[in-house]
Amino acid sequence: MKQETTSKGYSAKAKSPSVKPNILMFGYVIYFILLAPYFIAPFVWNIIDREIGPVLTSLIAQVIFIVPGIIYLLHVKFCEKRSVTEMLSIRSLSWKNALYISIITLAFAQTYSLLGLAIPFLLGDVQMPSSSLAVWQYFLMGAIIATIFEEFVFRGVLWGEYRNHNVSFWKIALATGLFFGLIHGGIVSVADTTFSGIFLYAPLIYITRSIWAPVIHHAIVNGRWGLHPVNFVSSQAEYEAFMPTYLIIMGIIVAILIPLAVICAKKFWKHNQHNHIAKKDLPKESIAFRLTYWALIVAMLVAIVLFGV
Repeated sequence: MKQETTSKGYSAKAKSPSVKPNILMFGYVIYFILLAPYFIAPFVWNIIDREIGPVLTSLIAQVIFIVPGIIYLLHVKFCEKRSVTEMLSIRSLSWKNALYISIITLAFAQTYSLLGLAIPFLLGDVQMPSSSLAVWQYFLMGAIIATIFEEFVFRGVLWGEYRNHNVSFWKIALATGLFFGLIHGGIVSVADTTFSGIFLYAPLIYITRSIWAPVIHHAIVNGRWGLHPVNFVSSQAEYEAFMPTYLIIMGIIVAILIPLAVICAKKFWKHNQHNHIAKKDLPKESIAFRLTYWALIVAMLVAIVLFGV
């Protein structure tokens, strides 16, 4: 029997959350740690990288990462008789929401990028960073493939299972956000992506009830790396000469985008505030759910400390 859902995307017949989504998340974390290129098997991935290059290696890693999600969706479809489309939140996104999200994301991403480049430049650090990918590869792997595959797992399979059990927003955001940060490796990257997962991607799907909202945000954030100044120069001298002009242009763009983003953020909330679910309207969590949930969170924090540095 298919699970009925409300227009807000939560179960119509609220039930106390079970340990099932926590077990699914914990299993996925273990699977990733065993196979990830950053952790247990780096030597294997290094060999693959040398043989076929970073683009194909990244693609293989992404495909391997989504395999458990595909298997679980088959279970949902044929064993539990639930809607895969509903679980993945594949709902239409209005053009207004798409426009608001695009402008807000551009403002956020460009401001972050500007600060990340301007502060070292002003401090005298103008060392040209290395770049192993062409511009088209950044857009293909970052804005398209990585975006689709990662959103399928985090704001699709995992988010959908927690939502199906009527778990509160912040608990879903924390669990999926920590895991989202964990997969990126490196303490700076972990901190950046964990913050984004909890406070950017999670609110987008929660407010709109559509996976296309975080997909748009994710694609723009990843795609901006193709516009990094290192992709337009070929030497350290060219990089140093190009940076002042680049920073001025970026500053003008950011100055225009920020006021627009503030206006869009207000309109975005007003357009979607009817989707907010009050905590009092959610079912009471069982002790088993709470114990397994916080054990999961602690396990991911420990994994970040051990493997993120």
